[in-house]
Amino acid sequence: GTFSFEYDYTDVNGCSGSAQSNIVVNPAPVIIFSGSLTACENAAPFPLTNANPVGGTYSGIGVSSNIFDPASGSGNYIISYEFTDGRGCTAVDDFNLAVNAIPVINLGSDTVICADNSIVLDAGAGFAAYQWSNGSVGSSISVDSAGVGIGTTSLAVSVADANGCVNSDSLNVTF
Repeated sequence: GTFSFEYDYTDVNGCSGSAQSNIVVNPAPVIIFSGSLTACENAAPFPLTNANPVGGTYSGIGVSSNIFDPASGSGNYIISYEFTDGRGCTAVDDFNLAVNAIPVINLGSDTVICADNSIVLDAGAGFAAYQWSNGSVGSSISVDSAGVGIGTTSLAVSVADANGCVNSDSLNVTF
């Protein structure tokens, strides 16, 4: 708003006077964040674009040139956003960015089994989705030489957790 002030003075000789002036105090910009930001720790770095007005600068752990890198690790990150408007007024605000850990999946070591035997590969329970390289979508598969032939075959599984984070593992089975 606009504020008026008056300055009255008297010098050592008893002379007095006054001066009046108006000062305009501009409001600080208001920063608004859209949505909540989450990422998986194995996601590619991505630009931060959730603040309005646009044109400011993001800073914090994992942030470089307004780009966040989830490889900083799982956890909650406080990201700051600083914006200066055309009148030189600056505002700074913070938001949380959650980085979710990737699911842990381990099919074990490569293995050799006899041609007339089978092996059960188990990705583990508790994942939201499973996708095996043979097209199966269950938590485990049974593999035998009748299905894949004699020799070495590579089998892989991708799993997704409730946060949508994905990880995979593979192993070689030799019959």
